[in-house]
Parts: sequence; structure tokens; C-alpha cells
Amino acid sequence: MTSLSNFLGDASFSPADLDRILAETFIDRVEYRPEFGSTNSRALELAAESPDGTSTLVLADRQTDGRGRG
Repeated sequence: MTSLSNFLGDASFSPADLDRILAETFIDRVEYRPEFGSTNSRALELAAESPDGTSTLVLADRQTDGRGRG
């Protein structure tokens, strides 16, 4: 299993990067956008919509709200 830190270095994700995450980790689904208000807020929304325990990783190149702004 590959550590997610291998994918998060330059914070620019290609379709191949997202495919690797799905293939080499426990993640069931990846939601990626160039910009999110808050990845944590979106992850909480998806968790509420998905009570079956599906693991979803929310990625963004940039956040406009939340703790990880930049």
C-alpha cells in the first residue's frame, strides 16, 4: 500500500494521480476540484450522504475557506 503523502507533494493532480490513489490505497472514491471552499466541509457532506462507509478523499489545489487556505 502506498502512503498518501506520495501523492500530495506538489498539490497538482492529474487523472493518473487520482487513478493511483484509488488503485494503491484504501480510498474508494476521490473527489477533486481545482478549488473548494473547504475540503473538510465537503467531506462531511459526502459522509452524511454515504452512510455505507465508503471512504472518500476530497482534494483541491486551493481552498478559499477553512483551515488549509492557501
